[in-house]
Amino acid sequence: MQVDARPLLRRLSAVGVEQVGYTVVDAPRHGRLAVGDGVNATAGYRLTSRQLDTGDVVLYVHDRSDTVRDRFRLAVELRTVADEVVAVDHVITVNVTIRPINDEKFELRREAKLDVLQV
Repeated sequence: MQVDARPLLRRLSAVGVEQVGYTVVDAPRHGRLAVGDGVNATAGYRLTSRQLDTGDVVLYVHDRSDTVRDRFRLAVELRTVADEVVAVDHVITVNVTIRPINDEKFELRREAKLDVLQV
């Protein structure tokens, strides 16, 4: 997911807004969000546009279950230089589609062996 808030920030700086922030409202159910060098972004985790601009990456990491869909929700916030929230603009839902690669098909094997001993 590529997010570039710089054009919006240039216009909002005139009213004291210096950052666009994102807060995880609902974390994924079948995976996790990894930020930067592996920090787990759970519900309530805050991420700023500055972090994204300086190279922090947000990755969705699937839990290897058989699910092929997931989602998470983020609140988009406008923040001042002092990191105070001016307004919560929107809550967005990010839908995730998982494409299995080299996923083995399930196979049911019935190899029963029965030994009968007569005493």
